Amino acid sequence: MHLKNLCFVVPLLACLSSNPSHAGIVIRIDMDSVLPGIQSTVLALPGATITAGLWMELTSPSSISSYNFSVRYDSNELTFASRSETPGNLTGLSEIDNGAAEAAPYTINGVPGMVLSRFDGATLGNGPVGPFGPVKVAEVNFTSSAIAGDLLDLDIVPGTFDTLFNEFFDNNGNFVNANIQFFGGSVTAVPEPSSMMLLGGATAALAWRRNRKLKA
Repeated sequence: MHLKNLCFVVPLLACLSSNPSHAGIVIRIDMDSVLPGIQSTVLALPGATITAGLWMELTSPSSISSYNFSVRYDSNELTFASRSETPGNLTGLSEIDNGAAEAAPYTINGVPGMVLSRFDGATLGNGPVGPFGPVKVAEVNFTSSAIAGDLLDLDIVPGTFDTLFNEFFDNNGNFVNANIQFFGGSVTAVPEPSSMMLLGGATAALAWRRNRKLKA
């Protein structure tokens, strides 16, 4: 799934808005839970476990009282294992589905994939007012399979948009769907040992030739 397809699968975004500061609510996927910060890319071998964190941030003086959103993933490269919401990170956040996965097949330009629905805060009451966060609101575990991507091949993107599973409300009960910005993530293959050996050998040969010229 390439960047040119992103606007077709993200009606809830401001493909929508190219500047994150214009979005009241930002959702980012941290592809590497080990490294500090939010990583948009992770290096993995086939069969590796990938834990992706979903982080929410309010970047403007906006509020959020409840939300539902879904994510899609490339089933050529990722196999879904488990998911969980993390209600402890936002005061008053509660789950509806208790982490149950609702997956349905989809294709975009013939690329197979799956959608995980209803990552949710059922009600936050008079919820957080921005600027706020980022805080982790969910976590998804995958197993990597045939990794064929690169930095431009997004493997996790926003899911389908419908009013049952993708809605954001502010503290006044108003829809704020147009103010959402979602950043996806990608998986890239760890370089094979043979490639690393070739690279190391070439580097060593260049260094040897340089030393010979210097001695001459």
